[in-house]
Amino acid sequence: MKSIAARTTLAIGFLAVLAFGSAAWLINATASRVQTESAKTELQSLAEAQSYRVRLAMENSLAQVRGLADATEAEMAQPRPNRELIHDMVGRYTRRDTTALGYWVEFERDAFDGRDADFLGNNVFAIPTIGRFTSYWVRNDDGSVTAEEGGDTEDIGAEDYYASARDLGGETMFEPYPYEVSGVEVLMTSLMVPIFKDGEFRGVAGADVTLAGLQAELAKVKPYGTGVLRLYSPTGMLMAGPEADQLGKAATHARMADILAAAGRGEPRRLASADAAGGGEALQLFMPFRVGTKDPKHFILSVSAPEAEVFAGVRSIRDRILLIGLLSAIALALAARLILVRLVRTPLAQTVVVVSALADGKLDNPIAGNGDDE
Repeated sequence: MKSIAARTTLAIGFLAVLAFGSAAWLINATASRVQTESAKTELQSLAEAQSYRVRLAMENSLAQVRGLADATEAEMAQPRPNRELIHDMVGRYTRRDTTALGYWVEFERDAFDGRDADFLGNNVFAIPTIGRFTSYWVRNDDGSVTAEEGGDTEDIGAEDYYASARDLGGETMFEPYPYEVSGVEVLMTSLMVPIFKDGEFRGVAGADVTLAGLQAELAKVKPYGTGVLRLYSPTGMLMAGPEADQLGKAATHARMADILAAAGRGEPRRLASADAAGGGEALQLFMPFRVGTKDPKHFILSVSAPEAEVFAGVRSIRDRILLIGLLSAIALALAARLILVRLVRTPLAQTVVVVSALADGKLDNPIAGNGDDE
């Protein structure tokens, strides 16, 4: 009898565990799908919001540059354009925009006032060897603003950042590049607006933003607590991200070619891949956005969220379900055993006693008859 009860109890327990396990698997699979879709939606919203935030910050500086370019064009329309006035104006723009490293204007030879020869030897707002008008103000570590000396760049047209605005003929944000500021090489990007007079290109106004500054802003956002944001240029160079030694270099993401192709079409890209900065496998979304009114190129803001954190809620629910299921299966098995003992084992034991007595010739042995299931 003990063997029958034990085997029955084990069988019921096994079936209960199997049933609860199957239910837990189904619930976990469904919850995982729901959480994945929820995470995708959240990452999409976060990427859109952060790309908008970055674009808005860049557009704000670009609007300042636009104002500087407009003011410079207005001054150039005067009978005798004043270099010192524009030079001081560049300084005021630099003081006002605390997010920028500095503001500047650069001109073709004799393009501002036709008086380059009058400024030979001037190292304040001219290239001293040729008198070409240039003005560059930068923000120092202590927050103060100073003007850089004119320098020795005679052929400004050979500089890639300058040429990009000139050739586009419109507002643009340049690829990250190193530039020496106050004797220190700085990784930066430039927001630029070309300057015209009578429809003819004359020069470029710009604002410089350091990659370190961009990274400091993006680092304030941590998706799911440990995730990261990154900013890529239209050619896939890392402009901001936790990999400080990779800033200004080509991104090493294995799917970058696909990401850039999608960004070129203005389409976001979703991936699931390893991210060392996030601590393992991660869900990633790459959101393209444009800066400026004419530049067709797309920059890319990526959001990377660790799967371990994204699915932490699903795992917690699954673990609770399994624990409840296991405890319920044990309780069910014990209840089944008690029922078997009460309804089967005890009456059967009594019957065995009576049958044994009859076999021994004891015909007067009493037989209980108080049940209703004989």
